[in-house]
Amino acid sequence: MKKKHNFSLVIAIILLIIVAVAGKIYMDKKSFNDEMVKVVNDNKSIIEKELKAKGTSKRIHKINIDYTTIKRNPMGGIMFGGFVNGEKKLAFSTGLTKYIMSENGEYSDVQSTGVDITEELDDYLSEGVASDK
Repeated sequence: MKKKHNFSLVIAIILLIIVAVAGKIYMDKKSFNDEMVKVVNDNKSIIEKELKAKGTSKRIHKINIDYTTIKRNPMGGIMFGGFVNGEKKLAFSTGLTKYIMSENGEYSDVQSTGVDITEELDDYLSEGVASDK
């Protein structure tokens, strides 16, 4: 009977350790994802500037970020996608990163890794340039 009690105690301790480790991993991942969302929101203007440089700024009224696409880039930085003026077909994908500036490891401001736009968004922005002339 005592052996069965000891065995149950060991199993309970092992399960408790597994739950604690899984909880820690989950909380760390959630914290990291929340930080990435904050960085994207804080630097939305960088992406807006990049998109406006691809066409006319008069056609871009609002940039929507698709928060489900935010993820860590394996090469460093953050990747995500979004769309323009509430139109999901006017989509883009981009990323943000920090570049090392000095030998002591100080970082520069956040910079865009470039914006890739869909054909629909390219046509939409090009039409605006043609109609502005």
